[in-house]
Amino acid sequence: MSATTNHDLHTQIATNIKAYRAEREITLTGLSELTGIGKSTLSNLERGQGNPTIETIWQLAQVLNVGYGDLVGRAPAQASTSEGVSVELINYKESERKIETFRMTFEASSLREADAHVSGVTEHVLVLSGALTVGGIDDRTMLYAGQSKTFKADQEHLYQAAESGAQAIVSVIYPDQRSAFKDSHATRLDWPVTREAWSGVQDLVTRLCVESKHGIPFGRLRFTGCHLNFDQAYEALVGHLGPESKTGPGMSMAYAGSHTPEVIVLANVGSHECIPHREYPATLSQAVHLANKAARRVRLADTDYAALRETATSADICLSTLAAEVLTNAGHATVPSHVGVKNATSPSGEPGTSDVLFEDWIDVDSYAAFELVHPAYARQCVEVAAHLHTVDAPKNGRVLDVGTGPGLPLSMIDELVPNTEFLAVDPSRTAHRYLEKRFANNAHISTMLAGVADIPLEPKYNHVISIGASHHLDTTVFLGSIRDRMNIGGTLCVSDEMIKPFGNKRQRGDHLLAHHLRYIHDTLIHADLARVSPDEAELVRLCRRNVPNMLYNALAGEGEVAAGQARRLLSQIHRLDLPGQASIPELAFYRFHVLELEALVAGLDYEVEQKTSPVCFMDLANEIGFQLISHRRIYATHGRDPWHAGTHVFALEAV
Repeated sequence: MSATTNHDLHTQIATNIKAYRAEREITLTGLSELTGIGKSTLSNLERGQGNPTIETIWQLAQVLNVGYGDLVGRAPAQASTSEGVSVELINYKESERKIETFRMTFEASSLREADAHVSGVTEHVLVLSGALTVGGIDDRTMLYAGQSKTFKADQEHLYQAAESGAQAIVSVIYPDQRSAFKDSHATRLDWPVTREAWSGVQDLVTRLCVESKHGIPFGRLRFTGCHLNFDQAYEALVGHLGPESKTGPGMSMAYAGSHTPEVIVLANVGSHECIPHREYPATLSQAVHLANKAARRVRLADTDYAALRETATSADICLSTLAAEVLTNAGHATVPSHVGVKNATSPSGEPGTSDVLFEDWIDVDSYAAFELVHPAYARQCVEVAAHLHTVDAPKNGRVLDVGTGPGLPLSMIDELVPNTEFLAVDPSRTAHRYLEKRFANNAHISTMLAGVADIPLEPKYNHVISIGASHHLDTTVFLGSIRDRMNIGGTLCVSDEMIKPFGNKRQRGDHLLAHHLRYIHDTLIHADLARVSPDEAELVRLCRRNVPNMLYNALAGEGEVAAGQARRLLSQIHRLDLPGQASIPELAFYRFHVLELEALVAGLDYEVEQKTSPVCFMDLANEIGFQLISHRRIYATHGRDPWHAGTHVFALEAV
């Protein structure tokens, strides 16, 4: 390869890696963790320096979810080499399927061991000269000049040349994403155009709903031959089948579909556990009552509705948020009065290149403005406040709050257990600015800009709380650092989102998808699109069309499909111009959905979001020096067992 061609190749690779990394919104640190390639090496590659091997390019392509040809460029033909093997991309086709064709040259007895491609990829190898052994672990064939073989490449595979060496044409054929998912659970029907046809659809949907209530986890009805747009199809489905249901007992039903209309029915698996009733002060007692009402999704009498509407507009953040959740769960979508305006205080730009903080992935300003509509957001604060009251925390010195964030949960806890001294600690400068402003006139709450491991070891604390922060850290660092700063016999109350237990990375991804998408699915409320901006209307349509389908795919074991959908959806949303303040209150739910999608994609890349399972969390806590006092899953997202996915609250004792 000439010096000019070599420079062109490196420049092309540099440009493409940087572009796809930015599109994925992944930091250099995250890319290094996912590929095992050092940050300095990646940085050099993005500057057009270094000489990447075939393995390096393939590894980057797989992690960035693109083809080899997307990184090296499609013309002119350029070769990459690695230990006796030369690879040259000679053709790239992308229509229904992506096909990359390479000329590969092997020196005598050279070996290339290749990792598995994504699910559904096949390779076709035609040997031009010499002899070459190709195939998967249990399906290897020696090919001579003129012979060919097609094999599944979504498993580990190899190419090994004979002593004569070899030259071959290798085509990597990617699956058609529109047909890669063979859905054995769905029923397909022609779009109904007669009363009799709609009657048959009604009977089928009724049956799907009954099955879901009785334990079938999901069902889908897909229509073909529909020439209506999504809004028109949605209105037809509502007119013939009734409104969507997110609050019915045992199941939910949604209308979705990005290409063709769908009816998706999902079982409501697991129950939301309630807070035990004890003797509490008046405000805390009222909060416990409302929290348990929200957990049970009760039907409301007219008098209840009026009283709850009034409470939802009250000055108390916690009571307002609880009342709004009760109303929303009863089918009357309500936004608490304290959902605010998005402020511009977060740094902007491409993902950072060193240490990863919350604001590198999550829009902290949107988080502060819209997170109050997250299911069980206030309920977890009631649970923590009830714990602090039970252990008489106000009389036992200052309470340490680890990972306070912008401070909404601490504000609610402060309302419920007044006259308690708190130290609020967070490593994010953006979050700390919110804390300083929020608690500027609160003599009971002081703040510190620091990570959990940077908190001074003295004084020791009798009581520590943490809400929604543990999954942003290595759990052992989180728990170990807190334990080092506690007195024996002290208590730690942790509330956080956790996922269903998993046995491998693929399971973890599937469970992460099901967990986050359930929060979004449960709050896909109706919004009057005539009163919002065009981009806000598009946000609503994108979420309603795609999220039920994505959740279905995740539950059906098609996590790779759902993950690709989630990344594409978030990319589409990030291109929208959304105002700082939602045009109508109901749009706050959809702004929360953006936050949840950001957290989901961050979790898939294991940056910032590092969720584990409740069982694993408890195992680590026991090893580090805590024992369990109590545990409740106050919001169930995935799985019927109380130790499966959802919002969990742990009370632990330092031993």
